Amino acid sequence: TIRNGQNAGGGSLNGTPKARNSVNYLINKGNSVSSNLTLSASGSPYFVDGLQSVTASSTLTLEPGVVIKFNAINKSGLQFINGGKLSAVGSSANPIIFTSFYDDNYGGDTNGSVGSTSPSYGDWYGVRIDSPGTESIISRVLFRYGGWYYSGGGWTDSKANLYIANSSASISDSVFEYSYVYGAKLSNASSTLVGNIFRYNNNSAEGASSGLSSELGTLTVNSNTFANNKRGLYVVSSNFDSSSSFNSNTFTSNTNEAVYSSGRLGSYTNNSGSGNGVDAIYISGTITQNGATTTLAVNSLPYLLNGSVTVAASSTLAVNSGVALKGWFNNSTSYLNVYGSLVVSGTNFSDIIFSSMFSSPAKGNWGGVRLYSGSYSSISGATFEYANTALTYNGSPINLSNVKFNENTLGVSADSASLAYPVSASNITFTSNTATTSPGGLW
Repeated sequence: TIRNGQNAGGGSLNGTPKARNSVNYLINKGNSVSSNLTLSASGSPYFVDGLQSVTASSTLTLEPGVVIKFNAINKSGLQFINGGKLSAVGSSANPIIFTSFYDDNYGGDTNGSVGSTSPSYGDWYGVRIDSPGTESIISRVLFRYGGWYYSGGGWTDSKANLYIANSSASISDSVFEYSYVYGAKLSNASSTLVGNIFRYNNNSAEGASSGLSSELGTLTVNSNTFANNKRGLYVVSSNFDSSSSFNSNTFTSNTNEAVYSSGRLGSYTNNSGSGNGVDAIYISGTITQNGATTTLAVNSLPYLLNGSVTVAASSTLAVNSGVALKGWFNNSTSYLNVYGSLVVSGTNFSDIIFSSMFSSPAKGNWGGVRLYSGSYSSISGATFEYANTALTYNGSPINLSNVKFNENTLGVSADSASLAYPVSASNITFTSNTATTSPGGLW
């Protein structure tokens, strides 16, 4: 440091000629961004100290190679509100980086610690976009070490590297890692996510920790990778959401479920996984919407019933050939309850399997399928096994063809109201069940 002139009051100024000072690192000198602003890689790294806003229908544009670091001592975050939106489009050679001030891998050793400090989960709050009527664009961006919150205080609804609420986004070819809770979280945010990686969002202290979490909204989630998170994908949908789609995603080595879905079930096709705590698409609640058809399509992962799963009245659950649906391990709670229509469309016994989650299954591992008054079913080309009662008809007509009942406590139960309808049954096989039908002699 050299003595370099005087200030307006005549005091000495100390500084290094042509060197940046702390203010030069700040975005817009630390002030709110209220008009369009573009940050270039040549000005990196940028620094956010505290909470900074992009507002007044402004767009913050980040060019390829931009690095933004967030103060980990004074927890920091970047929020987009009141029409503010983000345009962050990096390249494969020069991605855009959002990370901790302690992260020396990007933007250098900003705090001059010479390796004595290192980044950690939750060093900063995250990037928060809650700006109704806007669509942000995020491509080839790396998000690291965010997700901080504190109970009763800041950002308890986000807890993510990237949080998008009440707006939409196109997110592609980006990486979300080492968040305190969620890699990314969407809330009432209809968005498209393609080719992203969600990894190492696995904080054992946070029960909900996940690669990607979505509450409400309509999503298109294709060709993403979920690895080494506490849970891969967590989705909560209401009966009023349009159906989301999840196609060709890969789930590996997540501590708990590959996928956890609560409420209306989206369309899952060609998703695969291995090495997860629960290698399944875990479904719960009412999974269909009145007046609509929900389809169980083929994935290498089975569908897994979490407790009593419901098909609503005036809705249809269609089960395609090649699907496996398994019951969770408590036979007193794990049921598929049908009040609408159930259409199971296989040809041979082995085409569609209703079974137990266990690798060494036994009779009564799960409850079974229950069809209630006012429901309709057409079941063909399927095997039901290891249930307490595989099929229970309560005031619902029986339509079965090419169906096998194997190793159940009871194959089929039908009440008098069900038997008042004409019974349609062909090529029905029972093997190793404790009892075949109740009342006996249905076939």
